Amino acid sequence: QRVAEFVAIKIIAAAANDFLIRYEAQKHALALLDHPDIARPHACGMTPGGRPYLVTELVHGMPITQFCDDNKVSLLMRIRLFIQACDAIHHAHLKGVVHGDLKPSNLLVKWGDQGVPTLKVTDFGIAKAMNHSLVAPTGVLRAPAAYLSPEYVAAKGIDARSDIYALGMLLYELLTGRLPIPTPKDAAEHLDEVKRVVCETLVPKPSECLRALPKAQLTGLALNRKVEVATYAELMEEHFDWVVMRALEKRPES
Repeated sequence: QRVAEFVAIKIIAAAANDFLIRYEAQKHALALLDHPDIARPHACGMTPGGRPYLVTELVHGMPITQFCDDNKVSLLMRIRLFIQACDAIHHAHLKGVVHGDLKPSNLLVKWGDQGVPTLKVTDFGIAKAMNHSLVAPTGVLRAPAAYLSPEYVAAKGIDARSDIYALGMLLYELLTGRLPIPTPKDAAEHLDEVKRVVCETLVPKPSECLRALPKAQLTGLALNRKVEVATYAELMEEHFDWVVMRALEKRPES
C-alpha cells in the first residue's frame, strides 16, 4: 500500500529553455543522493505552457539564519546545525554532486522531535541545470554576492570548493550575525562591481569583526547566542577563525 506524500513543485523561468536537458543529464547522479538531511528529487517535466518544472520532497522550515536569529538559538546549536549541513553536502560531494547555490534559503530549519532543530538542504541540481549562470532568468543575482565564490563570479566554473566557500560564509554569518562582503545595490545591473567585491574584498576574521562592533551590538549578539560578552571574540579567535578563513580562501587551488 502506497502512502500519500505532499511534494513541492518548482516551475522554472521560461528563459531556461534547455534546463530539462541539463537536468536529465545529471538525474542519475541526483538519484544517488540518499541522506536524511537532503530533500529528495522526484521528477521533472514540462508544463503545457512550455516551462520546465521539478517535483521534490516538500520541506517545511525557515532559512537557517532567520530561524537561528528569530529563536535566539545558542552558539552551540548553531554549530550543530552547521555540521548537519556540512555532513549533507559532504555526502553529495562523495557522490559527485555539487550544489552550486548554497545560501540560507536553501538550508531550511524547523523544530523537530523533543524541541531539537533539524535541517534540510534543498534545490540540489538546479544551479548546474541552469548552466551556472550568475544571473537567474528572472534578472536577479542568483544568490547574495557574499555566498558566490570568486571562481563562480569570474566564470571559471564551480566545483566542490565553491560549496565549501558558501559554507564558510554561512558559518561566518551564524557566528557574527553579519556577512563580511557587501552586496552592491542593483547587483544584477553591476556585475563587474559584484566580481570586484567578491574577488578582491579582504575578509576580516570573525574575531576581528566582533572586536570592531559597538559594545551594544556585541552584547546583543552574545546574548542571542548565549555566550559571555567578555569572551565572545576570544572564543572566535581560539576555535573558529582558522576554519572560517580557510573555507573563504580566494584562490580555489590553495
